[in-house]
Order: sequence, then structure tokens, then C-alpha cells
Amino acid sequence: MQIIIIIRGLTGAGKTTLLNKITETFDFQKYEVDDFKRKKYHTTERFNTLTDLPVVGKLAKEIVDNGNNLVIEETFTDLNHIELFKQGFTDLDKHQVIYIYLKCSKETAIERKKDVISISTINSAYNEIADPIDGQFEFNTDEFSIDQIINEISKKL
Repeated sequence: MQIIIIIRGLTGAGKTTLLNKITETFDFQKYEVDDFKRKKYHTTERFNTLTDLPVVGKLAKEIVDNGNNLVIEETFTDLNHIELFKQGFTDLDKHQVIYIYLKCSKETAIERKKDVISISTINSAYNEIADPIDGQFEFNTDEFSIDQIINEISKKL
């Protein structure tokens, strides 16, 4: 049984920063869904959830099947997105899965991403409300530093 950390949340909340800190701190391989988007679409602002998430799940499963703990990040705001991911990662539930939801204010997201993503994309993302997952960790990165979040994660590992 491997440990899989799924980091979810809106643009600019710190998902990639946390992903990188987890791989630096713990023995985890990482998978960034943005890398998949860049490779397939040459942008992170395009994604077909229905067809792409099962493929992403299959790619993530290959990492775990090779005996690695995994940390993966994507917005995953809709629980249906998790279910689509599970179509490719057919045995996700047999592993220890830790869900982490990161959020921040829209103003913080704009400040963090203004040179990377259009403000209109950020504004539309912040009109969504994320579906909760029972037992998930939830952190507001306006209030918690990445190091504080790592400290909380270490208590669960």
C-alpha cells in the first residue's frame, strides 16, 4: 500500500509550491497535471476533464505501481473530477489517500499568478465552489505558510 496525496484547490492557492515542498521533505514522486496540459495543449488553461482525467489517473497509477508514494495536484474542485481520475487509477482506494484542499483570497491568487494566467481565468475560477471531501485537510494559504502545512502533513504520515 502506497501513500497518495492529492492536492486540490483553486488557481494561486499554492498547490504547486506545496507539491514541490512535499517531494523535497518526504519520499514522494510528484505528478503535476499542468505538465500533462502543457504537453497536450501547450497551455495550462485548456483541459478536457472527461477524456483527460482518466488518462491522468492511469499515468499516476503507473507511478504508484512502481512502488512509489505519490503527490499529485490539480484543481479537482468537482467531486466528479475525482471520479473521472479514479477511472484511470482503478485501485486508488486500496492505498492511503490524503486529500488536501488549499484556498486563498482571489486577490492573493491574482497577485501570485498575474504574470502567468489571465485575470479573467482567475476570476472565473473563483466563482466556483469546491465540493468538500470527508476527512480532507483544508488550509487557507493567506493564513498558513507552506512550512506550517508540511508540519501538519507530517503528523499524518
